[in-house]
Amino acid sequence: GPQAEFVWDDALIYMVMTDRFVNGDPSNDPAPLPEAAHGAGWMGGDFAGVQQMIESGYFAELGVNVLWLTPFNTAANGTGLAADGVHEVAAYHGYWPVEARGVDQRRGSPQELEDLVEAAHDAGLRVMADFVVNHVHEDHPYVTEHPDWFNDGCICGEPGCDWTEHRLECLFRSYMPDVDWRNRNASEAMIEDVLWWMETFDLDGGRIDAVKHVEDLAVTNLATRVSERFETLGNVVYLKGETAMGWSGHLLADNAEQYGTINRYMGEQGLEGQADFVLYHAVADRVFTSGQEDYMHLDYWTARSQDQYVDGAIMVPFVGSHDVPRLVSRADPGTADAWNQWIEQGLPGQPGTLDPYRASLQAHAWLLTVPGAPMIYMGDEYGEYGGADPDNR
Repeated sequence: GPQAEFVWDDALIYMVMTDRFVNGDPSNDPAPLPEAAHGAGWMGGDFAGVQQMIESGYFAELGVNVLWLTPFNTAANGTGLAADGVHEVAAYHGYWPVEARGVDQRRGSPQELEDLVEAAHDAGLRVMADFVVNHVHEDHPYVTEHPDWFNDGCICGEPGCDWTEHRLECLFRSYMPDVDWRNRNASEAMIEDVLWWMETFDLDGGRIDAVKHVEDLAVTNLATRVSERFETLGNVVYLKGETAMGWSGHLLADNAEQYGTINRYMGEQGLEGQADFVLYHAVADRVFTSGQEDYMHLDYWTARSQDQYVDGAIMVPFVGSHDVPRLVSRADPGTADAWNQWIEQGLPGQPGTLDPYRASLQAHAWLLTVPGAPMIYMGDEYGEYGGADPDNR
């Protein structure tokens, strides 16, 4: 058909946090959670809403040809304590799964998910799922039925529990048990679950969450099994990883560990690409939002993204995501609230000048010319403003 010549190098990805996008079917809206902090409860977005936007031509008008949707799995009920130890947040984001293969009814039915993917394909859009492979929620049956599948670890980021040094066994939160991929039964179950989602809903790719927090061999095994199952007839299933790294200064040598860590999961037996965190921190952080660096700096680090990664890797550059404050608010010289999360701290409002919007236009003009498969975070296309998670969502 007309999409037969699609290649992932030409992808423009749009990230949808389904619950926060469009409420297409109010009948599946969850009951309010009074204990959830402001901005941290369910809001009613669903598969029907995404399908409505597909059929309206919204994504076609933007030039988007790939949708990345947050996890489909049934998510935890109630709330959990945020990292600050004070605020309660709900599982609206999908990263606290309590079922291996169940579709969360608050987002819609399995049939509605099938309809969404079919509508996307009819419109020339690919669909990427978001796969949580590092952990589950404590209410997941895997935890009670197979306690030996999980690590006994400290809480990531707490004293004596460095995010990198203890990356393979630390828990993101106490209610998020960490999967031990060295356990053969655990790894087989997690891989089979990913294959089931891919096949059942005719998905075109996946975003692999928290890659550096699982064993290297886990990523290799997962990517190999996906390739064996789906790519024997010449199809290309694009697996994009999230390996959150930084930018360590102006010298290329200082960033060898950053590039090396991202590279270790890509290649012929690994992922097709990863989110380009080095480029994000070098450019979005220091050119477009703060103005600390100029376009010579931008040009140098953009070029490094072309020669520092594994040959053939299709990287995903980005200037905004669900994990950082909105670009427009970070570029707004009129607010000091861009990194605030909670309403009592004071959250950023709409910018009072055009400067942040000019910065956003320049950032996206650059983003859309960078080789790879750039990603736009929902709302950034019109200059949405907001602080840190959950206000950025």
